[in-house]
Amino acid sequence: MRDFKPEMSIRILCTVLSLLLLPVANVRAQTLTDVSIALPSTSVVGGSIRLADVMGMFEKHGLKPKFTVMDGGAVTLSALVSGSVDAAMLGGTENAVARSRGQDVVILANTYGGFGATLVLDRAVADASGVAPDAPLQQRLKALSGLTLAAPSPTSDYTFAFKSAAAGQGAAPNFVFMSQSAMPAALQSGAVQGYVASAPNWGAQVLSGTAVVWISGPKRELPPEFSPRSSISLQMMRATADGKPEITGSLIAVVDEMIAAMTNRPDDVIAALGKLYPALSAEELKLLFGSESGPWAANRLTVEDVQADLEFALRTGVLSSLEGIDARQMLHP
Repeated sequence: MRDFKPEMSIRILCTVLSLLLLPVANVRAQTLTDVSIALPSTSVVGGSIRLADVMGMFEKHGLKPKFTVMDGGAVTLSALVSGSVDAAMLGGTENAVARSRGQDVVILANTYGGFGATLVLDRAVADASGVAPDAPLQQRLKALSGLTLAAPSPTSDYTFAFKSAAAGQGAAPNFVFMSQSAMPAALQSGAVQGYVASAPNWGAQVLSGTAVVWISGPKRELPPEFSPRSSISLQMMRATADGKPEITGSLIAVVDEMIAAMTNRPDDVIAALGKLYPALSAEELKLLFGSESGPWAANRLTVEDVQADLEFALRTGVLSSLEGIDARQMLHP
């Protein structure tokens, strides 16, 4: 009879247990629920939902996401309303527009608190102004008078916010319009003296010292009347949200975990950013996290928040009237 060896018995037991648990693991992998989510762009402002996927949060909550990048907010809203996707990342203005057309779109979770736009100036222009980048906001706004600034479009919130804030201080910058990706080259060539863009478009020039952050929307430097309380949120049709409560609850849980990670797991978030934006340097990733982690750690929206954003949409001209739009109906219970 062979000698009894306890370590051999332990190895055999571990092998048997691993074989028994293998089918369970496979079943779990197979039972992930598909969920389709439309995105208006790959911008950082709406990027936390994709970061959550990189960090395994969807899988943890039983979901397998399929992200589809659309051509802007209007197309994203159309995909949601038509039923082509389960959920979408949209701004409050898109929700308001949908409601003005009788579409029952509801906000599940806020994913970006505040305004995602940042105004940067050419370093030499900023120095010549005689105003420091950390001077009182009123001085920085007045220094914009006569400067040529790039913005995404004449009807963009980005244009409205900074143009209106400057006008409030008697300043009149000249706006020209182009894609955000073209703005750094335009600044470098001298075609513009500054631009309004979301991260990471301005990061490389700020780090190189050729540009300076002049006014930061993510850091809530703009007056409240010129800044939305939420730039983008996770939204669904009410019928879908009510008809698929398990998916709805899991999506909310994913966002909640992502929000907590901004404070509790900053290194993991930065690592995930590197996977999502591999072209960015380590310095750019840290700058990006420093700019965006605060807005990504978004508070839950209140009815007051939604009403404030409706009024912002009215001031921008996106909506001509708030008649028939009830802020209370825009939030999922």
